[in-house]
Amino acid sequence: MSFDRRPKRIAGPGFHVNVRYDDETVSRMRTSQDADVKVGRVPNDEVYDVKEMELLVAHKKSAMYYDGYTHCFTSVNGYPATANQSAETIKNKILDEVRFIGVAVTEYQPSKAYAEQGFVAQVGGVVTMLNEGRDNIKPGEKVQLSLDLDNKRKVTRDKGIPREKVRFCIERAKDNDAAIKEAMKVVPGASALACDLEKELNEIAKQQGILDSKSLGTSAKKTALTALKAATTALQAKKLDPACEKLKKFLAEYRKTNERVIGKALGYARPGDRVEILLQPRHAY
Repeated sequence: MSFDRRPKRIAGPGFHVNVRYDDETVSRMRTSQDADVKVGRVPNDEVYDVKEMELLVAHKKSAMYYDGYTHCFTSVNGYPATANQSAETIKNKILDEVRFIGVAVTEYQPSKAYAEQGFVAQVGGVVTMLNEGRDNIKPGEKVQLSLDLDNKRKVTRDKGIPREKVRFCIERAKDNDAAIKEAMKVVPGASALACDLEKELNEIAKQQGILDSKSLGTSAKKTALTALKAATTALQAKKLDPACEKLKKFLAEYRKTNERVIGKALGYARPGDRVEILLQPRHAY
């Protein structure tokens, strides 16, 4: 019995919208002088074309368009401000600056025409895409937006896709424990806060010991009582204010991690296989 690793695409229910090409972002990538070799510029214009089944993203801070359309791109060749950085750092930088939109249904070749027609993106429903990541994806697992920038990566492409093109892929999404652990890494000053709290606790214990001493006079005990109140107030302030700020940073980082989740796998797929994905809303659950 034969097994086809790339079966025909299914025509499942889906929601489609018209989007346009992000000429501004792609233009900056084409002329970038500070792109790392892992996402280096290439002279082949076909690298920046949009092909079917490619993952579409939009730049979060793009403010160049006021036409009411979402402007997307699929390639990161020449992505600026990435020179001399590790693959993991570049990956996180790019994923933090873009937002997943959908999957390209029609192809698009950018031109210098003044009025561009745009193309179609599927933003909901069941869609077939290629597993270009490293993970074996199992049915029911959530998948997230990713990039594979390793020079030793196994390049799996559909026909007509340049091998030097660096485009977005999918990988297994992190579970809650891993996402929480990852978000905790970016909360600065956790150890410093613990040291400050320990100092205040030691000061309170010291002043409490002075108050309990029977050899001190009334004035000395009053001074110790004042110092005890000041240490207690400082401890309460250090426990409340920084904790709230750190909680905000933690939740923001946790939400950012969850926004990368794009859907749920409906089949098993090894690297290079096609897989059906049920696209889901992207937000922190």
